[in-house]
Amino acid sequence: MFQLILSDPKRVADLFELSMSCIVGDRDLADICDFVARSHDATCFMVFEYDLKTHASPKFHASEAARADANPVEDLISHRSDPSDDEGYKTLSMAEAGQVISEAEFAGLPRGSHYDPSPWAKRVMSWTGAAARFGYRINSFGPHMDVAVYHSRSDGEAYHCRLEDETQLVHPVLARIVETQRTLHALSRGYAILLALFDKLRFPVAFCDDEMAILMENTRFREMLADQDVLANRSGRLVSPFSASTVQLREVFHSARAGNGSADTATCLLPRRSGRAPLVARVSEIRETQVDRTRPVYLLLLADPSDDTIIDPNGLRAFDVLSDAEVDVCSNIICGLSTAEVAALRNTTLETARSQVKSALAKLGCRSRLDLARLAIMASTPVD
Repeated sequence: MFQLILSDPKRVADLFELSMSCIVGDRDLADICDFVARSHDATCFMVFEYDLKTHASPKFHASEAARADANPVEDLISHRSDPSDDEGYKTLSMAEAGQVISEAEFAGLPRGSHYDPSPWAKRVMSWTGAAARFGYRINSFGPHMDVAVYHSRSDGEAYHCRLEDETQLVHPVLARIVETQRTLHALSRGYAILLALFDKLRFPVAFCDDEMAILMENTRFREMLADQDVLANRSGRLVSPFSASTVQLREVFHSARAGNGSADTATCLLPRRSGRAPLVARVSEIRETQVDRTRPVYLLLLADPSDDTIIDPNGLRAFDVLSDAEVDVCSNIICGLSTAEVAALRNTTLETARSQVKSALAKLGCRSRLDLARLAIMASTPVD
């Protein structure tokens, strides 16, 4: 029976608690997949990274139906999708993040059309006991696409509509988990103790309440507060030297509290009094389980795009879509240079610099310089 998570406060709390456990490494995304599959009366729920160039999905997570030893679903999907699905993934890549599409839409047909799945798709669904597939794109930027797929017992319009309702809650949770895990995994290889991660990686990090009062911070954050170039602690609350930035940061906290904080609304740029490149601020809600706390707790993480010990623009080369000139341009952009400054530094015309910036952003699936900075953080090599 499909019971909406949105209608049950306890299940909403369970979902968010599971998500935070995934982020800190206590639980696995497979646990989220099990939860979603049960909640949506799905025979299987999968989350995987799909590479639009190789058509492979090396990072694969699924609910119990696809994890049995003799079940070939993970192997079938991980190594390479069937050519019959390739066009469908292109369609999915052009859909809005969180937009649920049916099997027919995946094949390029109008919603509600009759469509007979390919033999390969039927084979995969036979192993999970499904009659149909529904899916959506999780992330909104980047050359690799994270995908969520439901295997369902029904392919009816009513089920599709219920999935769309549920996705309003489940999609932001999955997007946050996937983005945060990718960032942490890229930065934390070689570290056994997660609690020491941020100080070792020289990221300023603080735990705050919903009024932006600091509850706990690491050494790097205290040092950042001391020079008051980006943020300061005034009367127990964080403020920016610029009133508009304080308001913007407060809006990011409120968005995270509302549970609708997408990658866009959970991130902002904080300018510096000194005029140097702004810092990227990322806010995530933390579900407190160790103490009896009636108010929410947030993790505020800051990244300095001009600090090449943290953000290495050369990591963008790993996506294998940029020319050397575009990597160089991205490096300058991340460091806070304007397009005119990039042109002057590289001794090119302003029009050439604009063209290279536009091309690099398009190739990386980024809509803004802030997207580019976030992608560079994820692609950076870990600090020794």
